[in-house]
Amino acid sequence: MNRVLFALMGLIGVVAVGTGLFVFGGPGTARAEREDQDRLMAVNDLARAISCAYDTAVLPEAIGVTSFSDACRPTNLRVSASQLMAGGLLTYRRLSDHRFQICVIVHDLGRSLNSAPYSDMTAGPEGAACLTRDMQG
Repeated sequence: MNRVLFALMGLIGVVAVGTGLFVFGGPGTARAEREDQDRLMAVNDLARAISCAYDTAVLPEAIGVTSFSDACRPTNLRVSASQLMAGGLLTYRRLSDHRFQICVIVHDLGRSLNSAPYSDMTAGPEGAACLTRDMQG
């Protein structure tokens, strides 16, 4: 009788763990969500730095994250925009003299676009979340 009860309790435990992983995702899902949040924060951080550095000036064709003055330099985040640019995950594009777009590849585009405070981002190419900013207007 004790063996049957022990086996039944073990089976219930396995089913509970399996259900939890199915409903909430495993450690890989949590890591992907955290990486997406870090990447979105880096996009916003870089956009703030660009807005600071080129407030009234014409935007450059390319951005070098290390070229910002101390007053406008992106802050230290868990993952920096320069790391993402070097890895090919983040791109800057000058759309006009005073309009730019920053895109970053994310794991879950739908979740990233619907998560506050990043709801002003739009879907871009290849599963990227993109932020477009106008410097004047």
